Amino acid sequence: GFAGHGRVIGSFSQAQLEKAQIHDIHDLAQHVPSIAVSQSQSDSNALYSGQLRLRGLPGATIYFADVPIGNADYQNGTGIQHGLSEGFLYDLDDLEAITGPQGTLFGKNSVGGLINYKPKKPTDDFEGYIQTTFGNYGDKENQFAINIPIVEDKLMIRVSGDMQQRDGYTYEETQHTWLDNKNWYAWRVGVLFRPTDDIENYFLYDGYWHDMA
Repeated sequence: GFAGHGRVIGSFSQAQLEKAQIHDIHDLAQHVPSIAVSQSQSDSNALYSGQLRLRGLPGATIYFADVPIGNADYQNGTGIQHGLSEGFLYDLDDLEAITGPQGTLFGKNSVGGLINYKPKKPTDDFEGYIQTTFGNYGDKENQFAINIPIVEDKLMIRVSGDMQQRDGYTYEETQHTWLDNKNWYAWRVGVLFRPTDDIENYFLYDGYWHDMA
């Protein structure tokens, strides 16, 4: 198998992602030249690359909290690799694009490289935020996070979410339907349990729903 440490070719904090208006991997590709994303199911390399390439090589992998999240959506026939769409780039510590091949540090061979989402972990601070955006075509966007220390330095919870609803703006004459609409929800629940200084367990549940219609 392949093994390697790779090289970081792009690193972004949550503030940098928002300032650059990076909402998904397609936007990220405009800022990291080595990344290429294809949405075509007729792409001859799609079955191998899962529609994501780094440095022109297939076999790139999406990681979430240092764990590969796989190609479930692509394999289910939607044509979208899990992790490429909107609804992932919120409440992050940072995002990294790393060249391949991988295997030593991340445990899964990735010929082209990998994209690693690093969500914010629960902390001892009681804090949170909510952000609401309205725009044309009935656009509504909401993002929030709340961090709750249950037992100081022992048990902490962080809940966050992101969503967008927007009407379409392109009318398709043959089907008599509006295209380009958006309707998706994303949410996370993180629990950090530290019974002693030597033992720590981090549980993270991440959910995503997208109306493909």
